[in-house]
Amino acid sequence: MGRYLTRRLLQLIAQVFVLLTLMFVLFRLVPGDPAALILGGNATQEEVDRLRAAMGLDRPIPEQYASYLWNMLQGDFGHSISYNLPVLQVIADRIWPTVKLMLLSITIAVLVGMPAGILSGLKPRAIGSRSLLLLWICLLAIPNFWLGLLLVQLFAVKLKWLPAIGYGTASAMILPAVAIAARLIALIARMTRTVMMEVLSEDFIRTAEAKGLPGWIIVMKHALRPALPPVLTMIGMQAGYLLGGSVVVENLFSYPGMGQLLLSAQSMRDYDLMQGITIFFVGSFLLVNLIVDVLYGRIDPRIRYD
Repeated sequence: MGRYLTRRLLQLIAQVFVLLTLMFVLFRLVPGDPAALILGGNATQEEVDRLRAAMGLDRPIPEQYASYLWNMLQGDFGHSISYNLPVLQVIADRIWPTVKLMLLSITIAVLVGMPAGILSGLKPRAIGSRSLLLLWICLLAIPNFWLGLLLVQLFAVKLKWLPAIGYGTASAMILPAVAIAARLIALIARMTRTVMMEVLSEDFIRTAEAKGLPGWIIVMKHALRPALPPVLTMIGMQAGYLLGGSVVVENLFSYPGMGQLLLSAQSMRDYDLMQGITIFFVGSFLLVNLIVDVLYGRIDPRIRYD
């Protein structure tokens, strides 16, 4: 396990480094001058040039990149021109709202998707099971921002049960969490249904049935455990989608998280802040996948890490 974790952590660092390099170059190729945006349209070219020099943007990109890496290794991720604060401080203020939203979205998806998938897998030919399958297909086809608009129209405008925007209360998190979780609910339900159908046809399940064990014990004790690894894999792979979906949904609901912060940084060409947010998103995605791989050994003792 120790060698496996060491190897995976080294791979994680290498992947973050490669993507950071690509993002560093691409961000600077996007049209728009941060210095001109800060000074406004009335600034002279001389003023813009002086600010570019002060920000180090007049240097060649390789030199800027080398300086950024050196500072990052010392714990300095740069200075946000949008907020006039260190990047780490700006990100620290926005991480927790996004983490809470992601945890709530995953919790909703698991609590709804897995039971629905299990029930659907027990009787796959039943009308209810096929109706649920059609519902999952519809959820996969609906973009999360469109679903968010529908949720706002129904629950905030018409029924007035929940707030349309805001942050700070549990009720304000429900609509954005459901909008993000909808696709994951469908994927978890479909995956659980498929895996449960395969597991329930195995010989050890028939042996348990022959012993006269109750159906719920067969499902919960014997069938569910071997069905979990593929579902966990799918959840880990969808972590990137959840983070990407949060960018649109947070902006839609005026939710003060990392997604809204990224759009704000992009509009101001705040390079250091954009790079810091990119590291957070990529690192979170890779870390979630690493945690999922480690959990395999706990769920299924037959798995070995070579």
